[in-house]
Amino acid sequence: MPRITACVLCGGGWLETILDMGEMPLPNRLPLPSDPPPDAAYPLRLVLCRSCGLLQLGDAVPPEEMFADYPYATGASAQLRAHFGALARTIWDRENLRAGHLVVDVGSNDGTLLSEFAALGLLVKGIDPAANLAALAAERGVPTEATYFDEEVGRRHRGLARVVMATNCLAHAADPPSFLRGVAAMLAPDGVFVAEVPYAWRLVDGHLWDTVYHEHRCYFGLAPLVRALPALGLRLVDAEIVDVHGGSLRLWARRARAFGQRESPRVAAILGAETMRAPASPASYQPFAATCLLQRAATRMALMDLPGASLVAGFGASAKASVLLNWCALGPETVAWVADANPLKQGRAIPGVRVPIVPERRLAEDAPSHVVDFVWNLADDSRVKLGALCPEARIVRLRPSVRIEEPGEDDIGLA
Repeated sequence: MPRITACVLCGGGWLETILDMGEMPLPNRLPLPSDPPPDAAYPLRLVLCRSCGLLQLGDAVPPEEMFADYPYATGASAQLRAHFGALARTIWDRENLRAGHLVVDVGSNDGTLLSEFAALGLLVKGIDPAANLAALAAERGVPTEATYFDEEVGRRHRGLARVVMATNCLAHAADPPSFLRGVAAMLAPDGVFVAEVPYAWRLVDGHLWDTVYHEHRCYFGLAPLVRALPALGLRLVDAEIVDVHGGSLRLWARRARAFGQRESPRVAAILGAETMRAPASPASYQPFAATCLLQRAATRMALMDLPGASLVAGFGASAKASVLLNWCALGPETVAWVADANPLKQGRAIPGVRVPIVPERRLAEDAPSHVVDFVWNLADDSRVKLGALCPEARIVRLRPSVRIEEPGEDDIGLA
């Protein structure tokens, strides 16, 4: 597998490893029970660009191995549906949109976000490499082009889009400069680009090592983007930190030569906070890496020795579940199965450790004594569902550290 020798954003050649997690399976390539083991595994290293400060992966998995047939569907989460509904209304209000304006979503998944804009009477178009998800989106009335987005695709739609969105998608791009040049080409003169990306400093502060996986090529701070955008045809006008997926950076940008909106004071405020943190030096991240290793050991010990456990199940067959179970070397002998609402995942297994993925009804049918909540980033969803399906189970929460929620009681710390 190709080892990255130059920063994917600035091209700088001085990359240093921050966290090495060894070889890990692709978290969303879910094997069937009939698929012979072992599952393919690839190096997973988080590296730092000493030139621009971007956190990124140090090894590249070919995109077609990750996204050609993709089991993650946004619409399965009520919490994400609410988030995208609020985002659509915010963009509608800020941009004075009207019927006939075109909204494009890059990495549109099953069309959940675009369906919000379609309901407002806008023209919509999705772009996503997963043919199975493009078909799901088309069924809900969201026309979707099944392709990888880059500068060439953007130029084919030159100047047509009043809004271009990329929610948790820019971080997946193998070539971010080409991606961003494509966005600049696609935007109408008065258009806006709205993106949400994993925020590097939330990753560092929260020691969110289970959010590091092969699909997430980059973990952005604002500073590297501010340096890069002007040369790629875009001008940052606003930024904010939003509480989704463990902490994301929401960006608002326009074409570099567009007149009008001035830069929001929030940009300077976030940049100032980042400047106070640390220079682009590996030494600055040593406490982060050390704590991740300690948390890995503590998590493994806690899950292997849950007090009073008879049947331990999991909730949410997320990428985070795959990373945690594989890095902690925990299989079905520790977590018997993982329940998930997504039919695309049911009947398959967590790769590597081969923990079965089952429908959510098993939580009610089997009445596990403990349920490990792997989708801690969607805690509102999980609390509602687990409360309804297995109200007597003890819920094992993973953030900020492993702890048990007794039915009807406050959390009890474990690690």
